[in-house]
Amino acid sequence: MIHVYNNKYERIGSISNDTEKGIMYYDDVLTTSIDSALYTFEFKIPKTNTRNSIIAVGNLIEEFTPEGKQTLQVITSIKENTNDKTVFCEDASINMLNGYVDAIEPPKTNEAISYYVNHIIENTGWNLGLVQSEETLKLEFGQQQRRLERILQIAKEFGVEVSFEVDFEAGSPPRMHINFLKERVEDFKGFRVSSDDLLLGIERNVDLYNVITKLKVRGAQQQSVSEGSSDKPNTPEPVKPEPRPEVNTKNNKAIQWAHETGKRRLPYTWGGNGPNGYDCSGFVVAAWRAAGVSIPGRPTTQTMWNQQGPFKRISQSELVPGDLIMYDTGYTWPGDANHVGIYLGDSLSAPNSVIHAGDPVGIVQRANSMSIVGYIRVIQ
Repeated sequence: MIHVYNNKYERIGSISNDTEKGIMYYDDVLTTSIDSALYTFEFKIPKTNTRNSIIAVGNLIEEFTPEGKQTLQVITSIKENTNDKTVFCEDASINMLNGYVDAIEPPKTNEAISYYVNHIIENTGWNLGLVQSEETLKLEFGQQQRRLERILQIAKEFGVEVSFEVDFEAGSPPRMHINFLKERVEDFKGFRVSSDDLLLGIERNVDLYNVITKLKVRGAQQQSVSEGSSDKPNTPEPVKPEPRPEVNTKNNKAIQWAHETGKRRLPYTWGGNGPNGYDCSGFVVAAWRAAGVSIPGRPTTQTMWNQQGPFKRISQSELVPGDLIMYDTGYTWPGDANHVGIYLGDSLSAPNSVIHAGDPVGIVQRANSMSIVGYIRVIQ
């Protein structure tokens, strides 16, 4: 259940699909980015509910992420059509972080993160939380900056990531904390993805130098051979891959566009149609339009799954590269097709078998690492 508060932090209602007292909602997406560490939340509500008046610009939304992290969002804008309202929310932290902080003289000796951050959050109501760095540096900030800009700059200099936390109870102002966490990357410079994001069931490579998860080995285990033994280890017969279906030129063009766009590392943008940001359906539609397929209007995952427009449901056995995979990421009701990606081929369990709009756009991963609802073919 998602609670709604006024600007005095008084609870004035709730958003819920599980109780008659709550306002029904759908197409909800909670996102965060390593670039800002702030959350955004967008959702839709039907206009038929008389309690919709509590959904007003300036009111607050309290929501917990799938990991149980508390977030507090402020409603920044609302768009309406005949049937529903689309509500856009931003992390309430942005109000403080958009303020300015003065220049400071460089310290005479190297200092820890706390030295620089305490200057930023003084008299703001914010607190310095967990700091996973013992490094000390001599940094210089010779001009006025926005607080968020300086916080992110400090994190970059110390090689850590920022995480904002809120501790909030109805009737009292929220208590805010800034954490500086160790960067969580492995083989290459990447980005943090958690279950707060659209991606679920993330794969990772594990080796002797980075043993952080239990490694489950596929296939038969090779028997050890003692020194001097003539016995040969049992080697499993290689599995012959099934013949790959023929893929036409437009399928390849859509896939090529998706990969090229992925190199730009654009941010996931709710309702985004490009060129500077996409959501999942916007990304897929743009790929197929780039391949020369006429797709009218602005399809969503719902219209694709309902076969409205040039979209046809197919079975898994019919799946070829370029077809669409529909997912349930858990952000709406169970079994709902609320996310979509482009199938890249070989098999659903292959390491790089789907490309889709995460954050950033164009993430490639194992196709069955998320909960699959079904499959769609774009009619050419």
